[in-house]
Amino acid sequence: MYNENASLFGADYASEIACHLVDEWSTWRNCTDDLIIDTPYSCGYTLRDYVANAVNQYKAMLLSDKPARIMLSGGKDSTACVILLIIALMELKRAGLLGNVIRGNVIASANTRTENPKAAKILLNVHRDLQKFISENELPLTLILAEPNTTQTLIGRVVTGRGLPSYPSKPAQCSVERKQTPVQSAVMKFHQANNINGKKTILVLGSRERESASRQASTRRFGATNTVKRSSKGKYEFYPVLHWGVDQIWDLLNNSGTTKKLPSFCANFFELAEFYRDATGECNYVQKEQEKVAEQCSARTGCFDCLRVSADKSAEQLATLEEYSYLKPLLRIRQFLSDIEKDWSRRNLLGRSQYSGFSRLRPDVFDFDTCKTLYAALITADVDEEERAYQVALKIENGELPDSETNRHLAKPQFRHVTPKDVITVEWLWSLHTFNASTLLAVHIYDSIWKGEETYTERLLNHTPGQSVKVPSTPQPQGFYLYCGERSDDPNVYLTENWFPTQNEEWSSCNGFNILGLRDICGEFAEVSRPQRVYKKRKNGEDFDDLMCDFNVSDSFEVDEELANEIMAMPDCYLNHQASRELYLPQTAAMKFLKIGVISIGKGKEPIYQAMAKRAQYYQARNLTGGLSWSDIESVKQRDDLQLLTPEQFKSHQCRLVELYQQLCCISVVALSDELVNAANLEIFDVSLTDLIYVFYQSDIPTLGVFDAKKVYEDQLSRVKSAALKVKLSNPNRYVEDKLKLLFSTISPTSDFIPENKILEKGEAELIKVGHKIVEQLTFKSKEAQPSVKATVFITDAKGRKYEQTELF
Repeated sequence: MYNENASLFGADYASEIACHLVDEWSTWRNCTDDLIIDTPYSCGYTLRDYVANAVNQYKAMLLSDKPARIMLSGGKDSTACVILLIIALMELKRAGLLGNVIRGNVIASANTRTENPKAAKILLNVHRDLQKFISENELPLTLILAEPNTTQTLIGRVVTGRGLPSYPSKPAQCSVERKQTPVQSAVMKFHQANNINGKKTILVLGSRERESASRQASTRRFGATNTVKRSSKGKYEFYPVLHWGVDQIWDLLNNSGTTKKLPSFCANFFELAEFYRDATGECNYVQKEQEKVAEQCSARTGCFDCLRVSADKSAEQLATLEEYSYLKPLLRIRQFLSDIEKDWSRRNLLGRSQYSGFSRLRPDVFDFDTCKTLYAALITADVDEEERAYQVALKIENGELPDSETNRHLAKPQFRHVTPKDVITVEWLWSLHTFNASTLLAVHIYDSIWKGEETYTERLLNHTPGQSVKVPSTPQPQGFYLYCGERSDDPNVYLTENWFPTQNEEWSSCNGFNILGLRDICGEFAEVSRPQRVYKKRKNGEDFDDLMCDFNVSDSFEVDEELANEIMAMPDCYLNHQASRELYLPQTAAMKFLKIGVISIGKGKEPIYQAMAKRAQYYQARNLTGGLSWSDIESVKQRDDLQLLTPEQFKSHQCRLVELYQQLCCISVVALSDELVNAANLEIFDVSLTDLIYVFYQSDIPTLGVFDAKKVYEDQLSRVKSAALKVKLSNPNRYVEDKLKLLFSTISPTSDFIPENKILEKGEAELIKVGHKIVEQLTFKSKEAQPSVKATVFITDAKGRKYEQTELF
């Protein structure tokens, strides 16, 4: 589509074609006598050389058959990348080649809702200037500003008890949920709406090797280059400023603008430079004619709650200035999160993951009191910021402060972290999982703090940056495994999976409590609500059929922002929250929000939410709600109604059940045919399966999941087919395959193989029962051919009590 000869680009090519317009965009390469731009660095190249090389690479990319996605954070490096992109596009326009540029190029940014407020303002200003410039010059470029959905934010992930902050020892989940996922989703929707093939998109990043040692290592590990190249991750990537130093970056920013030596889409980048200067406390990067500034102006400007670094020194420096005093409560919240990283007493006791009929009792996400404190602190920070802005506005009006652009900006609140939409989300998830002790507590806290009736700020005053009271690091306790009854790891099958026949429907009742999930029995009785059917056809042909209260569905989980604002403006009118807190169970709020319509759940997810609600009700009935923290473990261990296993005992329990699985598989070989039963076949099957089990369970703490029984099935099928060739059958392959499929589909109606979790959750007695049932249906040449079943095994729990294996089930 384009000639790769270097003469296609730059001044040489421009002189060979008729330019539509000669201006700064088509002549900037010709000047060679500027003191700053044309003075060589120690490497021998000038800034003009750096810019020309990057612009050439950009133009080659733009004329290829792959659309580009340029990531813009608003920081110095990504802004430099956008400046170079605009120069490349304008050169192509002046050369009459703009029509050859591939469609679908986007500049994508993410509003994480937790960015430094000044950094967020700078990003929005850049977007505004870019949008105006792109529209005026009709450039084939689209701006996208993506936002995470409510459940992906600090509020939706940490405050609701779904996860922890991204501590240094953990993956950077915040970056994925707040930036990468929203941007990828928004770009994909844009491509789909405009019929653009986004599979070969070139990702343009502003990473630099000299930024840090870790960044240099990561860029080299992924094979980053300053040309378009397919990375080791299999994606097309381009790093325009990969080999640039911070001097080149700031020289570009300092000398780019509508009246500068290098053309750009806006007047200048002084606001960005001043922000970095304020954040370092020493970087005095101010434009001066004919003066080359040598200071290295570089500072981190990320989310206020980022814990990937030990201290947010740039934000702490900013907070010392009166203009940025609004950062102080946010820094206290960040310090609070940092200090309690290893405070196991602040962790929830009961995790939501299931391990073959058991729940793990160990320090998990933050406990309810900590989540409530964080939630209240964020609201208090919002209220204090509203008051600060109001006082600035009063001082301007009274003449106590100059009526300047800066002060007018400070007369507006710089952030709002908890919106009515967030309150509804928090209340919904606290209620759904019975995480809170009473219903509508999130609504009450929000309403009370904004009315000035309650404040939680004092709880965080001992977490001041620079005066850390960080809890010493200790290993995470291993905890215990609590037997909770028969259920699957998959929420979809909590109520419908009947692989083994059971006497009572799972989750139907517990300790005298009816487990009804999100069904509003009281509303039905009073004839103010009607049950709505939750129906889903399963892959195996079975039905999920249950009843819930009224609910709305959408493409994904959504909160109606307009209705949320109305509800939080008049919570007593909509929710009667004062009375509800005393009279109703925790899950009442979840049902109220569904019936009002402020919450819409993702289409097809109804069975999952219903199963989650029933699981939470089950825990509530056993007095195991989210209000428990790890500090309660000793009292929980003393309860006689709970059966706890140590990790070692649980592992032993698993291995015993895997042995039973092995026996069952041996029985399946017997079930093939009496003509195929012989010692060799059983030995082959037994040895190969044992090897597979050993590989799967060789780690110290087994990683649970679905045992690859399909591999077992396929492996043994080929082995038995080989054995069948020695027997005189008309069609041995078809005969053996039919027998195996019949057997496995009888045992597991959902598939042709046996998921490990179904084996582990059912227990020895049921396995023996199935085994005997299979054997009884067969005829054998001799009794010796029948497999034997081992005797009952005894297990001792954490309190020293001895159980038969079957007593746990």
